[in-house]
Amino acid sequence: MMEVEDKKIETKYRRAAQAINNAGGTPIPVSDTLIAILKHIISEEYLDFIMAFRRQQSQTMEQLKASSKLTEEEILRNVEYLAKKGLIFNQPNRKGVMVYRLMPFINVGIFEYTFMKKLEYSEDEKELADLYEKLKKEARSRWFSNYDAFLTYLQRMQPIDRTIPFTTNKASGEELEIVVDKE
Repeated sequence: MMEVEDKKIETKYRRAAQAINNAGGTPIPVSDTLIAILKHIISEEYLDFIMAFRRQQSQTMEQLKASSKLTEEEILRNVEYLAKKGLIFNQPNRKGVMVYRLMPFINVGIFEYTFMKKLEYSEDEKELADLYEKLKKEARSRWFSNYDAFLTYLQRMQPIDRTIPFTTNKASGEELEIVVDKE
């Protein structure tokens, strides 16, 4: 009986991993290593919410209510937890409507958000770093063995997000103007 339940959970993690892959970034092969990373980052209770993004990676609150069948309170609880883990990014669009976006594994995603925060150098973080190193080696091998297909994918890939920090001039307290003269 336990084996059947374990297989169901494993299937849910694999489906969630594929949904995350569909969010953009460089696709990562859904392997035992990737699943171990995902299990390391989140518990099973968040997998159904991640699956609400399988068809549409960016959604408003109203869209998420429909796709997840959760209340706004439940959605916000999931978003808060998953944002801290680097799996969800929330940001208002040009019209001021909050949009919730599932993040990819890499380029800029879960990996970067996991390791750009203040690290404690705990055994947990070291184990996760080792898993990412193993995943990188597995992915590199797969990408190089299918180099032409991977190169075609990279050429069609959307540009990676870029962040420009907004800050003030500490000496004067005035806003800084950042001018970018390139597309």
